[in-house]
Order: sequence, then C-alpha cells, then structure tokens
Amino acid sequence: MARDAPAEGAFARPSWVAVERAAGELRRGLPVLLTGAGETACLVAAAETLSEAILAEIEAAAGAPADVLLTAERARTLKIRLYTGAVVALP
Repeated sequence: MARDAPAEGAFARPSWVAVERAAGELRRGLPVLLTGAGETACLVAAAETLSEAILAEIEAAAGAPADVLLTAERARTLKIRLYTGAVVALP
C-alpha cells in the first residue's frame, strides 16, 4: 500500500507518521496539539488516561477551562441532546 509522500523537502515526515505518533501519545496519556488550516489549534487528551495534573497543565496552557468532546454516537448513548452532527462539547 502506498503512503503519502513527504509534504516539503526530502526529510519531511509523511502525514501518516504524525497521525500514528499522535495516536500513540494519546494512548500513553499525553496531550497532543492538533492543528488545522490557518491558525486553528486544539490541545487534546484521551479522557480515560487523563490525570488531574495533565488537565491542570492543559487548562493553564489554554488559559481557559477544558471542555469534554463526545462523538454524536456516544452522546446518544448517554442521552445527551445533540445540537450538532459531529461532536458535543460539554464544559
């Protein structure tokens, strides 16, 4: 199976490597910074591995309280009202 070519230069990391590394970091309980187009960014951590210390660091870095994001499927399971189709954000 072919993998994505490096985006820039001969030594740039393919995007699939970054995704696999981020998944591994989340499994180990470490936060991951997700970036999107422009200057959009989101610091995320897996709730099942999140400690109070890591949560405090995330909130300090963000300068605001963290939100819990649930998939629409998980929200329906928990009987939480959906206002969007993809995710539900809870303070």
